[in-house]
Amino acid sequence: MLRAFGTFLIQALVGCHSIRTFKEEVEIGDLGLSDFPPLCDEEIVSQTCHHLNGDGRGLEIQKHHLANALSKTDLEMQLFWGDLDLVEGESVACKDLCTAVTEYIK
Repeated sequence: MLRAFGTFLIQALVGCHSIRTFKEEVEIGDLGLSDFPPLCDEEIVSQTCHHLNGDGRGLEIQKHHLANALSKTDLEMQLFWGDLDLVEGESVACKDLCTAVTEYIK
């Protein structure tokens, strides 16, 4: 369950926070990994953080905002925070959260 939670969070943090309602046909050709931004690209993390949290600068996310976005209880968030080795508190830097989740999934 935690791995699925982490995967969902990564998707949210890289900007996949909307649901597509149609099938896209895309020709990707010879795209390589260098054609994409890194998972925790600062601009993507900042924009997603702003959408999830409403923080004007997109630098930090409040634990309760993340819990609401992911429909998680306080206990589930505490366990998640612990599994990611995040400092206990009510907020975390969005970049740190993204990095912690990607490291956890690796």
